[in-house]
Amino acid sequence: MQRLLTAAYLGLLLSSACLSQSNEDNLSQKLDVRTASSRVEGSFVEALGQAAGMFNISMGISWLDTESARQKRTIEYENATVLELIEKIANTEPDYEVTAANGVVHVSTMSVPPAQNFLHMRIPTFSAGGTSGEVQATLRMRLHQLISPDPRRGYGGSIMIGKDDPKLNLHMTNASVEDILDSVAVGSNDKVWVATFDERPDHLTATGFRRAASLLSKRLAPDETQPFWDMFGWEYWRRVALSP
Repeated sequence: MQRLLTAAYLGLLLSSACLSQSNEDNLSQKLDVRTASSRVEGSFVEALGQAAGMFNISMGISWLDTESARQKRTIEYENATVLELIEKIANTEPDYEVTAANGVVHVSTMSVPPAQNFLHMRIPTFSAGGTSGEVQATLRMRLHQLISPDPRRGYGGSIMIGKDDPKLNLHMTNASVEDILDSVAVGSNDKVWVATFDERPDHLTATGFRRAASLLSKRLAPDETQPFWDMFGWEYWRRVALSP
C-alpha cells in the first residue's frame, strides 16, 4: 500500500511539473510571435492590459499609482515580438522589470521594497477550491489576518459566479502570493491580476506593508481589507481598447 501511495504521489508531482512546463512553453511561444504594425493606447496599466488581451497573455502587473502612470500614452510597434512590445510599454515608466514565470508575464515595479510588498509573502500551505472568485476570497481572508490581525473579525459578502467559470483546485506549499495569483490566472478566466500600490513610501499598514487600492477606485482599501488586488479577463481589456 505504501508503495502504491508513493507511486501515486510521484505521479501527481510529475503531472504538475509537466503542466507547469507546458504553460511555460506555451507562454514562450506567444511571446516570440512577431507582430504587424499596430499600436496600443491608454494609461500604463491599460496599455499592458491591452497587450495581454490582444495576444492572449496571462499577466501580473504590480504598479505604482503615480500621476505619470495614469497619463494616456500611445505605443506604436512594427515587426516586434510580443515580448518586445510589453517591454516597450514597461519602459514608458521608470523602475519596472519584465519577467516570465509560472506561465505568466510579470511587469513589476521595483520601487516597492520586497519587505513592503505583499506579493512576496509566502504561505506555508495554501489549499482552495472553486472558481477564481472563491479562491481569491480564501486567499484574501488568509492575508487579512496576517497584515491586519484580528481574531474577532468575521467575513461576509457575495461572489459572482458565471456558469462557464472553470473550477480550480489549488494545493500549494511555501508559495508566494504572486505564485498563487499566477495559478489563478493560468487556470481561470481571470487572466490578468493587478496590484495597485500607493506611491507614498511611508504610507504603510501597522505591519509594515505598502497600502494598495483597487484599479477601479481612487480610494485605498482600509487596513482590515489589505492587501488588495484586482483580476480581469482578456475581454475586459479588449473593451478598454475600444472605449473612447
